[in-house]
Amino acid sequence: MQAAEVPKGSFYYYFASKEEFAREVIRNYAAYFARKLDRTFDDTSLSPLRRLQSFARDATHGVQRFELKRG
Repeated sequence: MQAAEVPKGSFYYYFASKEEFAREVIRNYAAYFARKLDRTFDDTSLSPLRRLQSFARDATHGVQRFELKRG
């Protein structure tokens, strides 16, 4: 909280607990990841194999870009 310069009371205004905050983070990531999967696997301009390859390529790029330091 100090790094963000947000008073502790503000956090608890939006979240009842740290656990609730963690659940919300996970829900948001799940929604983000589901959209990413849908975008890749629903692309009918690519064959099923190309869709898988595209997903793997995108995942590899993300891991490299963030040096395994995200989530």
